[in-house]
Amino acid sequence: MKNTLTLSFLFSCFAVFGQSWCAPGANWKYNYGSGFGTEGYVEISYAGDTLIGAQLSQKLSRQLHAYDWFSAQYIDAPIGMEYTYEDNGVVYIRYNNDWDTLYHFNATVGESWRMAKLPYTNACDSNSFLTVIATGTTTINSTSLNYVVVEFNYGGGIIQNGVTDTIIEKIGFIDSYMLPYDMCNAVLDAHEGGKFRCYEDDNFATYKPNYPGACDYVVVIGIEENDAEANGFVAPNPASGQIEITGLSQGNFEYSISDAQGRVWLSGESEQMIEINSLPSGVYVLTLREELGVRCLRFVKE
Repeated sequence: MKNTLTLSFLFSCFAVFGQSWCAPGANWKYNYGSGFGTEGYVEISYAGDTLIGAQLSQKLSRQLHAYDWFSAQYIDAPIGMEYTYEDNGVVYIRYNNDWDTLYHFNATVGESWRMAKLPYTNACDSNSFLTVIATGTTTINSTSLNYVVVEFNYGGGIIQNGVTDTIIEKIGFIDSYMLPYDMCNAVLDAHEGGKFRCYEDDNFATYKPNYPGACDYVVVIGIEENDAEANGFVAPNPASGQIEITGLSQGNFEYSISDAQGRVWLSGESEQMIEINSLPSGVYVLTLREELGVRCLRFVKE
């Protein structure tokens, strides 16, 4: 009973006095593009706490949300779990049964650390690293956060160095994927995520400094009208003042209307009719969320 009480107290204290990294509700989204017709985003979410040995750590679930143009299928699939923890401004990630430095917010200019999860096992030597070139603090959502600006250095002299990014407490990289690509000496492992889209948690509003679209936008330009039976139907198409949606289940549905760049122009809740007078002329994707799942339809505004 004593051990159970101690463990319960440890977890409850962590929830109340936890560090800024991986707060309850923490959720990151990153662009995804396979280069072979699959596009969407990777979602990384706080999935609870766990003990690894004596180390209390946070579980991060990784999920792919995408659309495959070749198969015309949506992909909603888990891609793994990560384990992290923060100690004195350093965020560690579990790799090869050991803890590796992911972010170091107390590092000073000129300091370096090996790029986490690099190199890819059996692909190349341990020669990829991050070097701090600037440090400071910033205020986001009324929260003061430390940051470091780092340069990506890939060893071997084959891959060009000089790529930089800013790492902010609580958020991580603000342009790159949380987990750096397995890349060194011209070896490129299949990457699972791209540029940073958005971050939020239960007490921190959505932050997306470089992404103009909806955080959960999935690119699906290319669905044709003859897919109407499986995907619903927009009429008229082209349209001018309003569109009618048919082929859906009964009741209201959530919708958003985005252009080819992923910018959201309209969103809300509707039954079947949506006013589109305010849209400029062009091609749009209507994303519908209803009881059968998420559907995307292409239409033209005259």
